[in-house]
Amino acid sequence: TPPPPPPPQGLLLLSALFSSAMVATNQLMMVAMPTYSTYGSQHYRGGNGTVVPCDEEAPPGECPLTQLASIITRFSLHANLYGAVVTYLLSAFVIVVCCRVCGSVIPEKENHPGESC
Repeated sequence: TPPPPPPPQGLLLLSALFSSAMVATNQLMMVAMPTYSTYGSQHYRGGNGTVVPCDEEAPPGECPLTQLASIITRFSLHANLYGAVVTYLLSAFVIVVCCRVCGSVIPEKENHPGESC
């Protein structure tokens, strides 16, 4: 016999968790790689005819925001506290992950029996 179907509350909770994970992933991308998340791989022609990657110093109208940056920027501007809290928490998360990776790569000093710490 097939297993019983999951309760609808479980499916609703799973949907909410997936939605929250998508928002967190988008915010993490904006913190980890802000220029690429904001402008993608767009370029514009500079004053002397050279091709320049888009960044904050680009002339107005030359580099439109990506959909991700447009949505997150609009939401963060209207919900200031949310934008600040999420940005600081994600920055702290990235720092903690980097510290843990460095800590796992560097070997610990071995204590031999009979030696004092």
